[in-house]
Amino acid sequence: MRELTIPSLGTPTENSVARYVFNNALNRPEHVAIQVLTEAAEPATGQAQPAPSWTDITSAQFAEQVREVAQGLLAAGVDTGDRVALLSKTRYEWTLFDFAILALGAVVVPIYETSSAEQVEWILTDSEAKAIVLESPAHSAILGQIRS
Repeated sequence: MRELTIPSLGTPTENSVARYVFNNALNRPEHVAIQVLTEAAEPATGQAQPAPSWTDITSAQFAEQVREVAQGLLAAGVDTGDRVALLSKTRYEWTLFDFAILALGAVVVPIYETSSAEQVEWILTDSEAKAIVLESPAHSAILGQIRS
C-alpha cells in the first residue's frame, strides 16, 4: 500500500471546518448556535419530576468551549495530524470534541456507540489513534477488554 503525505498548509483552524465555529463567534457572538436538552434536578420528596428544558449556547460560548477542550487535548499530548477516536452517542459533547479535535488539526475517528470490542479494536488499530474519548463506563469497559 502506498502512503501519501501532504504538509500542512497553515494553522489547523484555517484549514478545517472548525474555522466556522470561531468565525461565528466573532461575527455573531450572541447568536444561538446550539440548544442542549438538560434534565431537571431531582425534585424534593413528594414533588412531581420537572420537565427537561432547552439551554441555549451562543456562538461565543460554543467557541470558548471548543477552545478549552482543544487546549485540554493539546495538554494531553494530542497534536496536529494525530488521530483521536470518539466513542459516544450522538450528543452535544460529541460535537464539542469533534470541533476541538478539528481545531487542533487532528483527525476525528468516529466509532459507533454500539460497536463490539472487536470492532473498536480494529478501528483503533487500523486508524493508529493516539487517543480516545469515551462517553460512558460501558465504553470504558469495552476499551478495558482490548487495551493490551
